[in-house]
Amino acid sequence: NKLSLSAGRFQVEAGERVVGPMRAGLKIGVILDGRQSLELDDRPAVMVAGPSLLIAANSGEHMQRRTGLAGGKLRCALLQFDLDFVESEFGAQFDALHGFMRGDAALWVRPASAALCALALQLAEPAVADNLHRLYLAGKALELAAVALDTVMTDVPARPARMPHRTAERVREARDIMLSRLQDPPGLAELARMTGLNPTNLTS
Repeated sequence: NKLSLSAGRFQVEAGERVVGPMRAGLKIGVILDGRQSLELDDRPAVMVAGPSLLIAANSGEHMQRRTGLAGGKLRCALLQFDLDFVESEFGAQFDALHGFMRGDAALWVRPASAALCALALQLAEPAVADNLHRLYLAGKALELAAVALDTVMTDVPARPARMPHRTAERVREARDIMLSRLQDPPGLAELARMTGLNPTNLTS
């Protein structure tokens, strides 16, 4: 398949970890509810708390780790485009993303706009007859991909940003705090105060 789609509510246990190879291509997700920590290879963890937009681009061989930070339902819409499809259909955008990547893989997390959340809900709950689901979902998936890429492409930095060593240590400290308080996780603002970080450092 050129495109894989998962949308709806998924049970995620607090502290649950999923580790495995990062699939080549482009992943676009809108997380409506729930919290997770994402790690790419040995890079600092990135916190994802709904409503958020997640974009992951990869054209190499990398490992990823996903950790649930709050037990319960994760409500989201996730699109995975195969690398060949991305290069042929989103070539210019994928090349542009590569210009902002450290190596051949990267993660971006941004607040999800109302438009993105609405598209994610439409994917999770198609409002058409069953025999039209496939056509409807394909169209909505491409629409979500276009809006998501536009969101990221308009605010990526002019050059790759390298995280200072001290900031990386504080991000790791934030991850450890979240893992130690799975039953009562702090909010983003509180976590930023506890670690001396700007909230942007915890979501980018």
